[in-house]
Amino acid sequence: MRTRRKRRQVFLTLVVAALIYIGSYCCLSACGGYHFGQSGRVRYGFGLAVSDIVIWQPEFLRWQRVSDTRGEGATRGNILGYAYCPLIAIDRWLIHPTRAAL
Repeated sequence: MRTRRKRRQVFLTLVVAALIYIGSYCCLSACGGYHFGQSGRVRYGFGLAVSDIVIWQPEFLRWQRVSDTRGEGATRGNILGYAYCPLIAIDRWLIHPTRAAL
């Protein structure tokens, strides 16, 4: 009986944590906007990336996939951006797609 109660408590805790995570992201996304960014695919001759995309950034969250100077995939962002990166990727895929600036 105790294990069933404990399992239910753990399950409810996980559900509440997931709702807080998703709900907080929705609030941050609602306050976000599109900003110019660099994909890393277009570069000046000396290696500096050109702002070639318009990308969705939720408020306070910075995270994006880029190509480094060797053409390999990488990511960059801040701590909160990395914490919410799965939701940012889903948001950009379904709701706020990245657009070409050039």
